[in-house]
Amino acid sequence: MSSPHGVYLPLDDLHFSRYTLFDTASEIIKLGGKNIFMDEVHKYPGWAREIKLIYDRYPDVHVVFTGSSVIDISKEEAELGRRAALYDLHGLSYREYLNLAYRQNLEAVSLESILSESGPNFRSLFPSDFMPLKYFTEYLEFGYYPFFTEYRETFHLRLRQMTRFIVEHDLSEIKEFDLRNAKKMLQLIAIIAAQVPFKPNYSKLAEKTGLHRNSLASYMQYLDRAKIINLLYPRSFSTAALQKPEKIYFENTNLMYALAEPKPEIGAVREAFAYNQLSQSHSVRHSKIGDFMIDGKWIFEVGGESKTRKQLSGGENEFLIVDNLEFPVMHKIPLWILGFLY
Repeated sequence: MSSPHGVYLPLDDLHFSRYTLFDTASEIIKLGGKNIFMDEVHKYPGWAREIKLIYDRYPDVHVVFTGSSVIDISKEEAELGRRAALYDLHGLSYREYLNLAYRQNLEAVSLESILSESGPNFRSLFPSDFMPLKYFTEYLEFGYYPFFTEYRETFHLRLRQMTRFIVEHDLSEIKEFDLRNAKKMLQLIAIIAAQVPFKPNYSKLAEKTGLHRNSLASYMQYLDRAKIINLLYPRSFSTAALQKPEKIYFENTNLMYALAEPKPEIGAVREAFAYNQLSQSHSVRHSKIGDFMIDGKWIFEVGGESKTRKQLSGGENEFLIVDNLEFPVMHKIPLWILGFLY
């Protein structure tokens, strides 16, 4: 038998109803395995303890594991000690989509350089033949999840199925979640799809879904952790309490196209894209002047190409984020470039 230098282990497989993770990994390593990739770790009770045992017993073996965003894997850091580096895996940025789908070799750009550069200086950061808007609409509808490389005709169907699976299965991993409310949660998602972005009224949402008003704050948090929605909080947001968000967005625009009927409103799509891409590496809060306050110092107002600075106060740290614009012009920043932040 040849040596399995790399092995993929889905931990929700029936194999693990009979054999332990540690014993399985030990057998693989005895056969020469050096790299073990574990998926769905949250489906295996005591996964952190056994991964720790593997690491301690076999320090030369490389272990990579993934789990649902619904669970807080960071809570297992005490069990793993300093043995694991934990990462939050985001969907594809517009830049990553272009690199993967069209074999381009585009580099990320920092927000600071985007806001400070304009005109010819900024254009020099990209290839001379680069057409930034050519595939942008395509990305908004299909580019966030890597399985766009498969059957595009069923892409949105898969997203709808994925959303149902998260609600009916992944959320069950949360001790406080009542699985009997799964159907109501799906109804809540449908209501959100028809209204985003909007400021939530928990009393009305409770009436429409049948969920208890006092539970809605927790359920919104669950959907946020599951990467189905994004909750936008005020600048004074405190993590110590379940504070009501100022607005609710879908986590990404692909979900909007999959779940909204018949199609999402373009203004909502623009804001959801901006929030999604900015929030990966920056603090995004609600602003009373524009749509977003970034890192406590920049104000962004998102809109179409005809958008003006009328709503803003005219400060140096206030910017329009504009769709259908190729490159920055003064305080007008093209929407697509936010997709190059990572």
